[in-house]
Amino acid sequence: MENYVTFSIETHLFFARIMKEHALFLEAGFQCKDTIWIQRAQQFGNQFEELLRQAVRIGDALVSDEVLRSGELVTKFTIPAERRTASLTGISIDSRISEMEHNLHAQWGKKRERTLLRMVNQLNKRAVWLLNGFIQFGESDLQSIWLA
Repeated sequence: MENYVTFSIETHLFFARIMKEHALFLEAGFQCKDTIWIQRAQQFGNQFEELLRQAVRIGDALVSDEVLRSGELVTKFTIPAERRTASLTGISIDSRISEMEHNLHAQWGKKRERTLLRMVNQLNKRAVWLLNGFIQFGESDLQSIWLA
């Protein structure tokens, strides 16, 4: 179970960030007149941000030292890049999540396993649901813009 929990959290810490950035790219890439599409991309970005925030909260003291030192999660450039992007685009980016992620501790001690397993299972289900919605948004909803 410990490997499942650690692997799940480490995966979310990486991919939730990637997906929130994809949503940001979509939001920034639409024309100003496409307000509905901008709002949808923003909603997905906010949801992926919340997924990442939750993974960070759960993941403290669970993530391997190797992953924390790898530069896969955050680097010294992450927060300045987020702040600059927000400044240039006007798109809200919560850099506090990156700060929290930067301050994660490596594995130590044991957390309550049953509670932790339930929390990670819920996080995994939420991530799949959210990703399926984002795929649907990209595949069918956006086709109407690109084919018009």
